[in-house]
Amino acid sequence: MSSANFTITFEGFALENHEMDIRALAPALLAVNNLIEEASDILNDKHCRVTVNVKAGFKTGSFGVDLSIGQIVTNAISFLNSESVIAAVTLCGLLGLTVNCGKGLVPVVKWLRERSIRLIRNNGDGTATITTEDGDSEVIDERIVRLLEDLEIRQALEKAIKVPLEEEGIERIRFESDKGESATISKSEAPYFRAPTFEGNVLLDSTKEIYLKPLSISFLEGNKWRFSDGAQTFFATIRDEVFVGGIQQGEISFSKGDLLKVLLRTIQREDVAGFKTEHEVLEVIEHKKTGRQLRFPIDDGKS
Repeated sequence: MSSANFTITFEGFALENHEMDIRALAPALLAVNNLIEEASDILNDKHCRVTVNVKAGFKTGSFGVDLSIGQIVTNAISFLNSESVIAAVTLCGLLGLTVNCGKGLVPVVKWLRERSIRLIRNNGDGTATITTEDGDSEVIDERIVRLLEDLEIRQALEKAIKVPLEEEGIERIRFESDKGESATISKSEAPYFRAPTFEGNVLLDSTKEIYLKPLSISFLEGNKWRFSDGAQTFFATIRDEVFVGGIQQGEISFSKGDLLKVLLRTIQREDVAGFKTEHEVLEVIEHKKTGRQLRFPIDDGKS
């Protein structure tokens, strides 16, 4: 259906003889392939299949690889019922591998410089404004936001950039098309392309007062204790520093069967490892000492 061509060039003193360690080259090329395939799946809703082929190309004092991208519609019925498929050349531009579409993903990640994103605002005209934690802002194609927030895209981009630049003697990577240079990444800029850590999607975050029975106590890093709520046992991190400090200073002691009335926070999240539940004791409200006592009505003589 459509095609695009671009060159990825590795530069540095280690490449003066036009040779490159396959342990650095192969992962980088496979990562570029995965980057393009994943971007096509995201932006074209898997209506197309892309193929990335190595052509050839060597430049003086460097090691260059010419790549050709082919694009084939794989789901014609879905395609006819959807918006137009993004062409291969536009796809490469959005990724920042060519100069099309203004600032692509690679230049945007380079611009971020590992800064956290404070806000992304959709402008309603096909663009979005990204504002960083320090107040810097940039207007980009809103489709790049979809690439920026996709973990697999970011992981593939990290492998394509960081792996070769971690090799001694490789100082720069350049992406360019027949229209000119698109992006250059130096060795010092490689950390910018580290994929973010996926902390998971929070499904539930609730807080309640509840009585818990301590089953095991730990003062190791994290202060995770094992508790019973009468129906199940679980571990919870103790966040109440005043309570922990009182125990460490000997002001608070425990006996078997003691109960704690606490403010318990429960967080359920979904991450790469699956579904999990975490508990945090935010505050210890009451320490109920053990001991069974019968309660009788008592006349204190004042009534």
